[in-house]
Amino acid sequence: MCSMSSRTRALILCLSVAVSTTAAAKDDQQPDIRVRADEMATALVAQLTLDEKVDQLLNVAPAIPRLGIPAYNWWTESLHGALGPVPTTNFPEPIGLAASFD
Repeated sequence: MCSMSSRTRALILCLSVAVSTTAAAKDDQQPDIRVRADEMATALVAQLTLDEKVDQLLNVAPAIPRLGIPAYNWWTESLHGALGPVPTTNFPEPIGLAASFD
């Protein structure tokens, strides 16, 4: 089996979603794509342990290599207004807002 980097997988996923969404809008199959996306997200989250889920809420979300999830820094996407090296509370509104679009 061919081993792909996390970035490659993420790029392939983004491109396939973009292409699928465009095709679905034209073919009136968008509900099927949404169902598939929900199924994929549910399956991914189901594989996360509770500790991994909690860790993803941190400012610097660590990688989860076993699932191909890369590390991510939420700092620029949290609208808390805090600045500096001390721990802060993060509210990732842009991610939540984007996830709420239907």
